[in-house]
Amino acid sequence: MPNHLEIDGGHEVTGKPLGTMDYSLIDQFFSRLRAKETVEAIVITGTFSLVNPEHENMVASHIRSLVGTEIPVTLSHEIGSIGFIERENASIINALLSKAMDCALNGLQFMFKHFGINCDIYFTQNDGSLMSYEYALRYPIRTLWSGITNSLLGSSFLTGLKNGVVVDVGGSSVHVALLENGFPKEKRRNQLIDGVRVNVPMPDIVSLPFQQEQLGNEEFLEKLYQAIQRFQPRYEPLPIIFVGGGGQQLAERFHYPWADVIVPDYHQYANAIGACVAPVSGYIDRMIWMDPFNPNEMLHSAIDEATHMAISAGANPKTVAIQDAKTIPLAYVPSKALRVRVKVIGTLSLSSKGGM
Repeated sequence: MPNHLEIDGGHEVTGKPLGTMDYSLIDQFFSRLRAKETVEAIVITGTFSLVNPEHENMVASHIRSLVGTEIPVTLSHEIGSIGFIERENASIINALLSKAMDCALNGLQFMFKHFGINCDIYFTQNDGSLMSYEYALRYPIRTLWSGITNSLLGSSFLTGLKNGVVVDVGGSSVHVALLENGFPKEKRRNQLIDGVRVNVPMPDIVSLPFQQEQLGNEEFLEKLYQAIQRFQPRYEPLPIIFVGGGGQQLAERFHYPWADVIVPDYHQYANAIGACVAPVSGYIDRMIWMDPFNPNEMLHSAIDEATHMAISAGANPKTVAIQDAKTIPLAYVPSKALRVRVKVIGTLSLSSKGGM
């Protein structure tokens, strides 16, 4: 059963501290907790920590002095974006996944060493980019939808197309998603994990249960048609790309008169190919308060930070380019605050080791 402690602290939207933190309450809480049970993971969430993460960082430093560095600590400003409840939910889920991820990755490292393979380890994440071994340990929630994102990148590579509707056919499910400018279209609202609202990047996906005997089932084919229609623009429909182990068989039975239906060579390997061609990214999504107010300065500062993140994660500096950069006004918040979203991507550098 999760245990929690609420103390004074956090910040206003301006970045001004809301109160003074009482570390003795933290000491007492962990003293009681450790007397009853083992602490496996910790989550720290502060109000408006995306504007000013100072209190979250201070609490994390104090807790690590109490429990050591082996227990994973999730800071909400590093996980989610705007929205306190969604950010808290995402941070809790990340913490719950951390032990399982640690066990899985330790086993992977052991296997590599056993076979004498000496190399850096990278993983694909929700947005179709790579992350380092250390990053995956800290943010396992970012791996949850990497399978479909791999397939979308693989579809783009195999067809040479940057835009299209991808149908990824697996053994027990069919996933439909939109390839947009060479990357998965991101879900912008109502992100859910098993019914829980979160605010982490995830691809916009429609998933349909699927069994091999449904290949000729008209009801299933109608559901697939409706799922594809959800992503098609009103005019000039996008090509439909079938990939995955059952991509060829399903495409042969699917009739869509308004757009090309494509099954590329090596379609069954699209997932693995996508992982191999995935870039390294730096991503910023936060609220920034600036006085005097200067949106251009905000944006350029975020671009510089995202670029540094990508290079630190292993991107070749010569290949880093801006994929998306925008400032978004916030409703019900004074005009000196803006939401800033920036993503830069670059090719993985094979000459230097990345890590975050």
